[in-house]
Amino acid sequence: MKKNYSLILIITFFFLSFQNSNNNFDHGIVEGHQYKNHFLGLSLTVPNDWQIADKKQLEIIYNMRHHEQTNGDKKTKPIVKDQEVTHAILFYATKHLATETEPSLPSIFLMAENLKNTPQIKTGKDYLIAPNTLNMSFRNYPYKINDIKKTSIGSKEFYAVREKNLILKHELTKVTSSTIINGFSLTIVVGFENKAQEDEIIEVLKKITFN
Repeated sequence: MKKNYSLILIITFFFLSFQNSNNNFDHGIVEGHQYKNHFLGLSLTVPNDWQIADKKQLEIIYNMRHHEQTNGDKKTKPIVKDQEVTHAILFYATKHLATETEPSLPSIFLMAENLKNTPQIKTGKDYLIAPNTLNMSFRNYPYKINDIKKTSIGSKEFYAVREKNLILKHELTKVTSSTIINGFSLTIVVGFENKAQEDEIIEVLKKITFN
């Protein structure tokens, strides 16, 4: 009975999100290995052997640099007014959990930020070079403009920057891609260490769809 009740709640909030998609921000819902966000029109699926962060783990990621303003459990309160949201960590998944000597790779990370107070940000490129954003709070230095390239994920135009990082003595590649949807930035960050991991990431990105 409890399982059926949860299913009813999920269907109800999916419907509400669809009906109010122009006015409400949706933190999204994870079912199995699929993440859906109706406000952003986004669907993402990771392989069955990947680990997906739960709400508590997302809070830990967020609190690396911020004090999170949560909106309750992701399956019972996925919708809040967009003007109430400044930024949000939406989704994180990795194939291998981090250890004391190994980083969590390959991985994918989604975050969003309300741009109502920064009307000068009109494209993903504008967002990537803008100061004082959620994305910049995870960095120690700004991007070089010439390193930012136009690309596409699903049916959306993104701007992306590729860089190398040394973590736990491992040289990993991080690709940060950003676009603007419904007055919010959507930033997708992927990480990998070798060609095999990069191929896995490419397959995950190919399965991202927007409606």
